[in-house]
Amino acid sequence: MYSLANIKSAKKRILVNQTKAARNKAIRSAVKTSIKKVDAAVAANDKAAANAALTDAISTISKAASKGVYHKNNAARKVSRLSKAVNSIEHKNSRPYRHVAGSFLSGFYQELYLMIRSSTLITSVSRPVFTASSVSTQSSTAFFSASRSYFLAIGR
Repeated sequence: MYSLANIKSAKKRILVNQTKAARNKAIRSAVKTSIKKVDAAVAANDKAAANAALTDAISTISKAASKGVYHKNNAARKVSRLSKAVNSIEHKNSRPYRHVAGSFLSGFYQELYLMIRSSTLITSVSRPVFTASSVSTQSSTAFFSASRSYFLAIGR
């Protein structure tokens, strides 16, 4: 039970450390369980259950951080990742913005491109990508002619 300790204070340290380790293990286990509940609700696309599990998980993680089981930044990172996962449930069916490194589409123009591409103005257009020399002419010509048509249609 005491391994090699002979001194009374060293024996007490061993007991105290075992007690604290057991407590920390139980707290870490509770945090992992609450995170798994959130992940399961997100995987099932159940927004209400995910929000309920998220509030429970945030509470559990915050308590663990306040007791020193997790560093505050580690706890904040866990909460942030869970919140991001729960917030992504709404956007599962919508089309995500695909960021391509070096793409000349950004912000407003990316939204316009996705809007036009999903409408009947353009049936099939390859994604225009900026190269060092120029923009691929076929796709960019189709995009800008469609965007000109779109602006004329909405009166801008």
